[in-house]
Amino acid sequence: MLIDLHAHSTASDGTDSPAGLMAAAAAAGLDVVAITDHDNTGGWAPALAARPAELTVIRGAEFSTLARTDLRVSVHLLGYLFDPQHPAIVAEQTRLRQERLQRGMRIVEKMVAAGIPISAEQVMTIANGARSGARTSVKRWSRPGWSTRSTRRSPNTWPGADRITSPRPIPTCPPPLP
Repeated sequence: MLIDLHAHSTASDGTDSPAGLMAAAAAAGLDVVAITDHDNTGGWAPALAARPAELTVIRGAEFSTLARTDLRVSVHLLGYLFDPQHPAIVAEQTRLRQERLQRGMRIVEKMVAAGIPISAEQVMTIANGARSGARTSVKRWSRPGWSTRSTRRSPNTWPGADRITSPRPIPTCPPPLP
């Protein structure tokens, strides 16, 4: 059985639409794929509508959080099977998307100050409504053809799981890449 528990669509920083992600998963021979876009669940409905009959889809999302250590360590927490309408989830996803957008615009401002010919408008055009913010779109602007895909997907449980709240949620954290 082939399973990918961490896949992004264009609802955040992936390169395939939610429907395209389902087609790619099926073409790769996956039996199970989790759609885990950054800080939103906007890809769930189109992914489920396009799901081939032989493919199982797990609904999830990737949340930014901080590890509880003496150092400020940013980690991405994967949550599965949560209620996307739960008020805590809606509030956290809204906050994270806004934070991501602001961070991306700060990057653009620094690039402009350094004399790089880029604008917020260009970045948002590249983003094309993506909900993950502008940072990934800056990468796409600077490196045409850049992709966020990775073949290393093996989540572990992680502290901070209390941020994923609703009946029967399953939080995990992907390990850092070497």
